[in-house]
Amino acid sequence: MRYLFRTLAELYPDLGPHLEQGIAVAIDDVIYSNAWLEPLEPDSEAYILPQIGGGKSAA
Repeated sequence: MRYLFRTLAELYPDLGPHLEQGIAVAIDDVIYSNAWLEPLEPDSEAYILPQIGGGKSAA
């Protein structure tokens, strides 16, 4: 996964900071909040999910 992020940042420089800020990644239908060390197979599907801010809880 680290290689994928590095390659994406090289191809799309504006994406680099977002990749470093903390994102979720879905790999083969499993969502990871820290996917740096998750393996990717040649036929894996990977989706980058943006951070979503939380709301306030009801008091």
